[in-house]
Amino acid sequence: MISALGAAFWLQLPSASSAAVCVAILATPSRGQALSKSIYRMIGTIAGAMVSVLLAALFPQDRVLFLTGCGLWLMGCVVVGSLRRDFRAYGAVLSGYTVDIVAIADIDSPGNIFDGAVNRVAVITLGIVASVFFNQILPAPEIWRRLLRGLEEQAQRVRRIADDALHGEHVPDPVECAEIAATILGFSSLISFAHTELEDGNRRMAGARSAMIALLDQLTAARGVARILGLGLTSEDVLTAARSIHAETGEEESAPGVRDEAARASHDLMALAQGPDPSIADVFVIERVRTMTTNRSLAANGIAALRGERAPVRDASLTRHGDGITALMNALRVGIAFALCAGACIASGQSSTSLMLINIAAMCALGISAPDSAAFGRGVLLGAVPAVACGLLINYVLLVQAAAFPILAVSLLPLVLLAGFLSARPSTSGAGFIILVWGLIQTGLDNQQGFDLSSSLNEGLQLVGSAILLFLSNCYILPPSPRRRLLRIATSLSAEIRQLLRSSPADLGYDRLAAAATTSRLADRLAQAQQQMHLRRTYETGKDTPGYRSPVMARLTTLSDLCGSLTRARRTLREAEGVTSLGAAARAAGAVLTRAGQEADPAALRDAARHILAASAEAPERERWIAVRACSGLASVAWLIEEQAQALRRLHILAPAEA
Repeated sequence: MISALGAAFWLQLPSASSAAVCVAILATPSRGQALSKSIYRMIGTIAGAMVSVLLAALFPQDRVLFLTGCGLWLMGCVVVGSLRRDFRAYGAVLSGYTVDIVAIADIDSPGNIFDGAVNRVAVITLGIVASVFFNQILPAPEIWRRLLRGLEEQAQRVRRIADDALHGEHVPDPVECAEIAATILGFSSLISFAHTELEDGNRRMAGARSAMIALLDQLTAARGVARILGLGLTSEDVLTAARSIHAETGEEESAPGVRDEAARASHDLMALAQGPDPSIADVFVIERVRTMTTNRSLAANGIAALRGERAPVRDASLTRHGDGITALMNALRVGIAFALCAGACIASGQSSTSLMLINIAAMCALGISAPDSAAFGRGVLLGAVPAVACGLLINYVLLVQAAAFPILAVSLLPLVLLAGFLSARPSTSGAGFIILVWGLIQTGLDNQQGFDLSSSLNEGLQLVGSAILLFLSNCYILPPSPRRRLLRIATSLSAEIRQLLRSSPADLGYDRLAAAATTSRLADRLAQAQQQMHLRRTYETGKDTPGYRSPVMARLTTLSDLCGSLTRARRTLREAEGVTSLGAAARAAGAVLTRAGQEADPAALRDAARHILAASAEAPERERWIAVRACSGLASVAWLIEEQAQALRRLHILAPAEA
């Protein structure tokens, strides 16, 4: 921070304190986070500066249209930020409020906006350079090692679950499985941070993504096996052989090893599937065991690639579940708060109220990425007064003692230590961030430092006023509701199941990367539901209740399993239609699956699965495996529809039962 300030003073840049504020904002616990945040801060700053110049050129004399343009740009950036994650979301909202920082400060002199944009980019660049430089030369935790440890721990955990499922032992219930999936998918944030720490970061992060998807697929397959074994439909001979194959395969890390292990396991399991009249339950277990062994090898390969020891077998992308309604609500909340603040500033008749409007725009936009927006608003409110007090103390008690730069450095040290201590505690982290950033803003460090107490008090009142408005905005203006977000998640899941039941197999092609994207999207939807369930429980009870076993969450997890099974069945039927020996049976099975939404006849689905299997009796092994996958998907759909029939009817996915 001191280096950035010194460079800004030496270069005689206006608003030198912005360089220190930039370093404060980029202060993150690890090198990868700082580098990633710096990249997106630079991109967002440049984009915002360009838009501010454009708005000044379009509306140089019309204040209302100018402010409207700023507000609409901010709302558009908030929509994008709500649909993105991690520092991509931060970069989007930053480009939104950078327009306000650059343009609103010179709203009465639009001819100065271009110079203000250039100066803003310059001071932010100084702050980024200082932050990146010291993150490189000073010891800092490496995110990729934390990612590696987390993946290794979850790989062992999922392996134990798979072994327990095959041996008929207790496996985690649907709620706990959703929590495990959320933990695994949570590593995607670490991936976005860690790739900046490594020279070959793209290749190694591809391995991490591959491992994550493989673990999610293993977990889903293990739950399916546990469900079928609980029904007692599987032959003991098939089960014993499947256990042996599962125990002996799935540990290869090299790309050829993964393919060889998969081929060997497939051949051994196919021998079981070609036994005397296997039941569809036996075929389902065989296919799920093959999925577990293959994905265990993929997970091992991905973890080895993350270590830098191997090349990843695949480069699969992680797809997220987007909530467009939440994004629009966030934009409306920020837009309303911005409009109310702008109206209040104009009605006040004061000539210098831009700081309040800028802070409302910035903090409202940043608040959309907080898991609990009300808690974020409370943190800002709690930190505002101490931040103003610290700024006044530094400016009018410490800095008046001497004009030397070392005195400035020593004067800022207590502020940094206090903010760092509070930021390290989860309960006060929001207040710590505000104390550091707003304390520097209140100090107003510049080449020609001003000591106008009335002006400083006016700025302090604007900061406190913006904190109050922010708190009211987050808590009372279209506040995010965990209950409504849960409802939207359930609605989107129901709509997807309904569409899959009524669609044609031709609507979905089989592709392994597309299947991986589906896996991550279903897991992300469950992770979002779990987070909202946790927030809802906290709101209702007034206390944190980790480990709460929600029947709603259990139902959502089971419906997510049905959605995954339907997707798998549709894709494999589409693939089977292209095989001569399986085409007729696959088309007939697709028609039965389409009618399932109306007739809700699990027996017909199981019969269709048997017909596909029978049609592949004389087919080569590759085509036989297509039939096995289709049979497994159809059988899984049949069992889940049978188990969840009542809930599916209440959700209007299945037709009502006849009286």
